[in-house]
Amino acid sequence: STHVPYTSLPDSILASKCKILYIARNPSDTLLSLYHFFKSQRKDCQTPPNLEDCVDDFCEGKHIFGPYLEQVVEYWNRSLQDPVKGLFLKYEDLKDQPEVELKKLSEFVGVPFSMEEENGGIVKDIVELCSIGSMKEMEGNKSGVFNKFFEKKSYFRKGEGGEWKQYLSPSDR
Repeated sequence: STHVPYTSLPDSILASKCKILYIARNPSDTLLSLYHFFKSQRKDCQTPPNLEDCVDDFCEGKHIFGPYLEQVVEYWNRSLQDPVKGLFLKYEDLKDQPEVELKKLSEFVGVPFSMEEENGGIVKDIVELCSIGSMKEMEGNKSGVFNKFFEKKSYFRKGEGGEWKQYLSPSDR
């Protein structure tokens, strides 16, 4: 998994037969998630990140992975150009209709669910196992660090959409 733009992927991935799944999220919720993530990583810092500065940097494309909207459009265009290699999903759709989106994903990777599996409840079981609540409770995600720096638990906060409305005004969007 990565947050880098499509054009920054190594040639070994671009030239391979591997499939690329991109999940886009509402930009305002992405911004807020990024803000909370940085805030959780800098809790020992005397000056926590400032939301206003985070908004400005995000809107100007000055964050670690570059301009967010350009990245989303880039992956979306690539998925349209080569739907065998790229699948573009929206986070909000995953939350609203997880079974439908999981079926799209299983077909994309070439392992669609059989009717027996669907009727047997395996799709619902997978959705539950992959829910934010379940992922937060997995022992491997509760403690330790990822990439030597980031607490694993900081990757799992709420996973809900629309929270930006509590922090940002419509004019900030």
